[in-house]
Formats: sequence, C-alpha cells, structure tokens
Amino acid sequence: MINLIIHGPTGKFGKTIINSLHNNSNIKYVGYIDRFTNYQLFFNNLASISNIVLLDITSDIGCYFLLKNLIENKIYYPLVIGSTGDLPFDLIKEYSIHAQVAQISNFSDGITNILNILPQINLPDSNIKIFETHHTEKKDAPSGTAKTLADKIKLSHSKIFSAREGDVYGIHEIIYENDNEKITIIHESKNRNIFAFGCIKWIEKIITLEKGLYQN
Repeated sequence: MINLIIHGPTGKFGKTIINSLHNNSNIKYVGYIDRFTNYQLFFNNLASISNIVLLDITSDIGCYFLLKNLIENKIYYPLVIGSTGDLPFDLIKEYSIHAQVAQISNFSDGITNILNILPQINLPDSNIKIFETHHTEKKDAPSGTAKTLADKIKLSHSKIFSAREGDVYGIHEIIYENDNEKITIIHESKNRNIFAFGCIKWIEKIITLEKGLYQN
C-alpha cells in the first residue's frame, strides 16, 4: 500500500486525482501539506507509516517552498512533481540526491509517445514551431509540456507560441515545414482524467525506482 500526501489537493487536478483513487486498492490518500504546515510535527505523526509518496501539483512558487521546507527539515520521501513554470531545478536536483524525484511536465500517454517520436523526425531545412493552447486560468506560458517538447529536439523556446482560450485542457501542435513538405503532430487532451491516470502511474512507479531525478 502506497500512502499518498498531496501538496495542492484543492485545485481541479488535485480533486480529480483524489476521486480517481476511490477504486484504487494500491494507493491511499492520507493527507495534505500546504504553506501553513508544521513539517516536523506533520511527518513525526506519520513516523509509523511506510511507503509514503509526496505529490506536488501547485505552482513553481509552491514547489520552491515545498522543497525548501523538506530540505531544511531533512525530510526525504519519493516525490512526484506535476507543477510547471519556472521550477527550482537547483532544489529539485539537491532533493533528488536523497530521494526519488519524478518531474513530469505532462502525465498523458500521448505526450510520452510524441516525446519518443520527435527525435526520429528528420526533415531537412525545415522551420520548426510549436503552438500550445490552454484554458484561461493557466498561469504559465509557454506550458511546461511545450518547453519539454522543445527541449527534446533542442528547439529554442522563442519558437513556442501560446494561446489561452476558454476551458481548453491542452492542445500541443509541433510543425516541421520546408519548401516542399510539412509535418504536423497534434496532441489534444480531452479531459483531466488522462492526467490523473498518468499521475497515478507515476505514483506507483516512483517508489520502485532508485534515488535520483526522472523526467519525461
């Protein structure tokens, strides 16, 4: 049994994950932490519980304060980071020396497949662009997924174009084009459930891995 602690459970994504665990016999949601938490007291009360996994689904600032508090209090558990934005990679790397850390910009299976495909595409003299569209409440732009896609093919982030419209869960479009032909790869997230299911997969996976940093 994995005992899950969530940093950021009250958002739409957090609620979707918690609802998805109702029929999951392998993961138990045991509580949450936030900026008001006394970390030493909270985790001392969990001293008798094993197989704890932490999940951060807040923001880049929230992730920073989570890692800062964990490191200062020398609290190290497997950690899955689903937050995006300007993440504190120095703290992520420091924490990953002592525990397993998965920093995942997008939990969907489709994006994972696209990340595996992109390095195989070779269209000579092509101009490559990435377009991403998300709901109007999404604060960071470009999206973490778009930056991960760009980094996978060593594309400058200046070649990413962002739009915020309505309640779009996430659309990512990668375009390769030269004078003779054009390749377009599009991924559209149809609901939040795909992210929750992918997140649960990582929660179950992270506890089986060695200490270190894992990314998609």
